[in-house]
Amino acid sequence: MTTPEKLAKMQNNEIKISARYRWFFKLFIITTLILVILLVLSAIGIIFLDLGTNWFLFGFVGWVIGLSLLIGLFILLEILFYLHFFLLRKKRVKLGMPQPEYIDGKKVIEITFPRGTDGGIYSKTYIEIDSNNVLRLKNLMIPPDELW
Repeated sequence: MTTPEKLAKMQNNEIKISARYRWFFKLFIITTLILVILLVLSAIGIIFLDLGTNWFLFGFVGWVIGLSLLIGLFILLEILFYLHFFLLRKKRVKLGMPQPEYIDGKKVIEITFPRGTDGGIYSKTYIEIDSNNVLRLKNLMIPPDELW
């Protein structure tokens, strides 16, 4: 499998995982809102209707503890999902970065003038910087629009 195919596959996988995580986050928000509403109903029954602390399925303390644990679990899962997604994206970006070029065991540092031009005829000059690095200067001699 070539590098562009790997990048495309990784990007598709990243999009699928992102969609799953967004769905989970929506589920988290909806579940939390429902539980907060139930907690408020329990508090209304206790404060305004004098029904006692155990009138609504669980005691008020049970609602608070349950809601706190559920929110804590969801937050922990969201952090894990974010780290997983971040590592996938970092891996994809790292794969897409150009690999350093070496000539005779020396790392090539390339400078092209003018910047951002593609095509045309270039002159290349190699200058040895030190025992580990070589500088390649590329100068545009004939622009691509003058070739034809």
